[in-house]
Amino acid sequence: MASSIPNPDQGRLAYWRIMTGLQKHYGEFTSRIVVDIAGVGHRKTIENYLAFLLAENVVRVVSAGQRGATATHRYKIVNLGDAPPLRRGDSTLGQRQQALWTAIRSLGQFRSSELADAASTDTLVIARETASGYVQDLLRTGYLAVAGHAPERRQTQIYRLIRNSGPRAPIVMRPEKACFDLNLMRVVNLNEPALIGRAA
Repeated sequence: MASSIPNPDQGRLAYWRIMTGLQKHYGEFTSRIVVDIAGVGHRKTIENYLAFLLAENVVRVVSAGQRGATATHRYKIVNLGDAPPLRRGDSTLGQRQQALWTAIRSLGQFRSSELADAASTDTLVIARETASGYVQDLLRTGYLAVAGHAPERRQTQIYRLIRNSGPRAPIVMRPEKACFDLNLMRVVNLNEPALIGRAA
């Protein structure tokens, strides 16, 4: 009998437990098996969460097949850990934050305006407000520090990276005042150590 999962956060945690359990026992899993265990009413939510995990490189396709007219994929979690939360925002938020994080790791020290320019491409333009917001989130959670002020404009701060955990962009969790680090697969807030490792 399928379990009752009353809200999205509990659903995400339940789906992740099913996925990790299947992988530990069988080495892989399919969305159909996860749906069979969670209940058919969760199909769309599970498929959306799995698509998010795939886009974030948390899971990868290990084989693809065909079952009648339906394509079937077998998945494997790249790094086991806590359940990643969805990024809160539009569908391109992950792409923009990844571009910003990659630029931060490359620059090391920067102003928000410099970061926006460095992260932008011909096909992905990062607004300065977007860069500034992500910088403030990373500053609050201990990934960045203020290195000083611009000599020509004292109110403009210069930031530097002090926590380079890996290539994947941290997922901002503003209500929790934390980030989910996809490189460590756990919640991190270096400014509030009690939050480190708390389940997402």
